Amino acid sequence: MTTNLSEFINSMLKNTRHLPVSSLVEEAYFKTAQLFPIKGRQTRAMINSGSLYSKVVSEAMNNGQQELK
Repeated sequence: MTTNLSEFINSMLKNTRHLPVSSLVEEAYFKTAQLFPIKGRQTRAMINSGSLYSKVVSEAMNNGQQELK
């Protein structure tokens, strides 16, 4: 989990490494704020379609079931 989080933050801030710390915090805040509505719409669509799990989790469960066969 820590690796995924650090990779995400590194990719999100890739073009802002030369900025002062306060600008980095501001950039992270605004990029995160842009991400919330997108993820909210995706989650709402998933719930409305009747899915119990996200696409990634469903695929992982299907792959796990196929490996057991």
